[in-house]
Amino acid sequence: MATTSTPQKQESRAGGRFLVLISSIIALIAVVWAIREYRGLHEPNSRAHDSSVPNHDSYALRRYNIRPDPLETIVWPNDIEEAKQLLAKLHNPGPDARPLLIKNAPVKSWAAFAKWTPEYLTTKFGSKLLTFKEKKSDNAFVYHEQKPLDEAVSSIRKRTHEKKKLLKFSKMNMSNFWSIALDNQNKTNIYFSETISSAPAGDRVEAAELLSDITPSNVLVPLNNHFVNLWLGTPGVVAHTHFDQDVNFAIQILGHKRWILSPPSEAHKIVPFPYLHSSFRQSMLNFTSGSFIDDLTIENPKSIEMIEREVGLDPLGSIEAFEVVAGPGNVLYLPPLWFHRVVTEDTSIAINMWTDRSGGDPLALASKVPIPLEDSWTEKERVQSLRYLFAEISSRLPAYRPAGRPKSRSAVYAFDLLKMQYHFLYREKQSKKAENTKCEFDINSPVLAVLQRKLDSDGNVGRVASELSRAQDSAGIQILFASYIEMVLEAVLPIKKAAWFIETCLPGQI
Repeated sequence: MATTSTPQKQESRAGGRFLVLISSIIALIAVVWAIREYRGLHEPNSRAHDSSVPNHDSYALRRYNIRPDPLETIVWPNDIEEAKQLLAKLHNPGPDARPLLIKNAPVKSWAAFAKWTPEYLTTKFGSKLLTFKEKKSDNAFVYHEQKPLDEAVSSIRKRTHEKKKLLKFSKMNMSNFWSIALDNQNKTNIYFSETISSAPAGDRVEAAELLSDITPSNVLVPLNNHFVNLWLGTPGVVAHTHFDQDVNFAIQILGHKRWILSPPSEAHKIVPFPYLHSSFRQSMLNFTSGSFIDDLTIENPKSIEMIEREVGLDPLGSIEAFEVVAGPGNVLYLPPLWFHRVVTEDTSIAINMWTDRSGGDPLALASKVPIPLEDSWTEKERVQSLRYLFAEISSRLPAYRPAGRPKSRSAVYAFDLLKMQYHFLYREKQSKKAENTKCEFDINSPVLAVLQRKLDSDGNVGRVASELSRAQDSAGIQILFASYIEMVLEAVLPIKKAAWFIETCLPGQI
């Protein structure tokens, strides 16, 4: 006999089904939330314009806050006059200059786009042994060159020694490289970099032949005022976060590169190595390991998160940045002093063209202004004079103060940045052990009176400020001012004394 459900039973069953549905939804939300939390630890911030190209640097990108709006893309104008006006603007960037992805650029007519294949480059370089850089434990490559500070900081000598275990210089011919680069099972990060615009004829004939494949080059840069660099890389190679002082055009020939681009105003979050350091312009922070470069920049390494609390370093995900993937035929324009992290996402052939901004390099021009100090002055008198000189120059430069920076910091961004950089380098307080003295400053010193008269008569302070201000961007001007201070200190004081001066005599505190 058929049973008949009462209204009460039907209501009970409906309520049960409703509870099951709610429980399922809650469980689904929990799973989605868990996945998002996991991704938050191991992948970059979400991007509205993400590419299907694989990201080999996702863990390191946790430190960035990638903007949701895409980088501006322009199409190169067909009208010759419009193209000239655009090029003039790119070579003389103003305070609001930003990177651009340029499509349909005049480079599309270059023979390189049809000819530059692994086979072609192998033929051009033949059996000649070339120097490749190779890493297995960390895919971020950091540039090094001999600088004065290397002899003053024991930790840097230690890092230079240990670096040999992390970075290998391999000799191989071009054929060997391509056999590795095109091997899908390859786990080694290898790249090749060669300047081909200044190669002496007869010594590197292949460079001259490659230059003929990228003519006319003056469609982007002045004919006699630029450098061209060839870059080859395996998937996963990363150029560590850094800035260049020149106007930069990056042209992708083969493969794809992911560019993470931050303005000069993010310098206090990225913390570039100072001018006197062998890795000048590159970030001191190792974004991959969550510590410092090679974990050996300081004597007693601590994680970035621990240092954040000590010196007010901005936390994870705070570096404002654009992200763009450049493919074959794309030209990426970078104004001077913009930070960039470059990830090779698949086997890549690319070139860069660097040239001075219109009017010249501001730092180089400022460095040519005579320093108004007397040879007869003692070291103590020079220290007093330099402190006064830098204060006078800073008063004539555009001020820059990042939003949210603690008021206890120096009012001058360049001083703030220098003290942060040298605090990291001298955590073992080596300079203070060697120079256990305070920075004495007597405003009534006769030397300062002489200095003031010299400054009033020769106008050197105004000239230095004027040359640095060519950079136009207020944060960029302060970055160059920091480098200028180091250049002057190197010329006037012993290197250890220069480091002590930055720690002790500049206004502000850590």
